[in-house]
Amino acid sequence: MKAYNLYQKIALVTFCGETLLCYAYVITRHEVVVFLGFFYTLFALLIHGMAFIALIHEAVYAPENRIQHLKDFGVLVLNIPVVACYLLLYTLIQTHAR
Repeated sequence: MKAYNLYQKIALVTFCGETLLCYAYVITRHEVVVFLGFFYTLFALLIHGMAFIALIHEAVYAPENRIQHLKDFGVLVLNIPVVACYLLLYTLIQTHAR
């Protein structure tokens, strides 16, 4: 089994959490789920930003792991559009639900 590092775990957990909240809304149609999903996604964006800054710091001070740092940057950067799409989705749901 492949061992994931911290940055890959952050991306995986936030993506799964956002997806589960989106599915929960589709199944239940409760506005509370949209509210939770919106703020969870904002929290995920904050966590991604902090992880990105920590990864930059790590890449500068530990350049011997460049390949792993590039992989981690890729995972975090690929997750940013996903977060943006979920924010847009939750915003659209909130505006049209009223």
